[in-house]
Amino acid sequence: GQEQFAEPYVEANFSKGEHQANIGNIKTGGQVDKLRYFFNLSHLDIEGYRDHSRTRNTKFNSKFSYDIDANSEFSVVFTAYDAPEAQDPGGIDQASVDADRRQARPLNVTFNTGEDIDQQKLGFTYRRQMTPNQELILRNYYVHRDFQGLLPLFTPDGFVEFDRFQFGGGAQYNINSQLFGLNNRTSLGFDIDTQEDDRQRYANLVGGVQGALALDQLEQGDSIGVYLRNEMDLTDSLELSLGLRYDNVELAVEDKFLGDGDQSSELNFEELSPM
Repeated sequence: GQEQFAEPYVEANFSKGEHQANIGNIKTGGQVDKLRYFFNLSHLDIEGYRDHSRTRNTKFNSKFSYDIDANSEFSVVFTAYDAPEAQDPGGIDQASVDADRRQARPLNVTFNTGEDIDQQKLGFTYRRQMTPNQELILRNYYVHRDFQGLLPLFTPDGFVEFDRFQFGGGAQYNINSQLFGLNNRTSLGFDIDTQEDDRQRYANLVGGVQGALALDQLEQGDSIGVYLRNEMDLTDSLELSLGLRYDNVELAVEDKFLGDGDQSSELNFEELSPM
């Protein structure tokens, strides 16, 4: 990709289109000594073909890669996504299409349906060539997501909000070798991930106004996985793959809205599966 260019560069563009579309983008990248860098910023604002279908979002991506020595590299990736408006016009029947294909479903307009998303992600990767045929990869990431969604429902829970924090990491060791005179690749590793959602649901009143609280709970998910996979090139066009993975997943819900009773619960899954 262009983020690997050694010579610094800057590119920018802006375009306008149908349905009041405005699209802008600017990016830059290059290399300073052992450090390679890349930045990309884009923005979209469009009214949409149908009523109640406006979309606005801004995206930022960046990557830094640093050569620690001849055999190892450390990379950092940061992304941010802000979408304060993503209206949902909903589905309409054939009679409505024949009358006016641009119209939104009336209930979607009444309840101002759509989404608002704000998300950031930070990731780290370390690669080291242990020998000419063996490689170690370590990774670690963090994600924050703030979400609001309005649904066209008469039920008391059509206004959805959650605040999410997710993080995890893992390691993988790759070995390239010759087995019975054939090219062979072996990978073994593990993954550890966790996610926590602080979730609420309210009544969605006319106009997309937040009403009475209907659900309030803390959701937790944790998983651990270990795996071993082997790939052998039998011919130039035929590969034999064998793999096994073990996963342990724990899910828990802490009910904080006790007006309808305590519905807290936990589940645990274990699985051994081919890969």
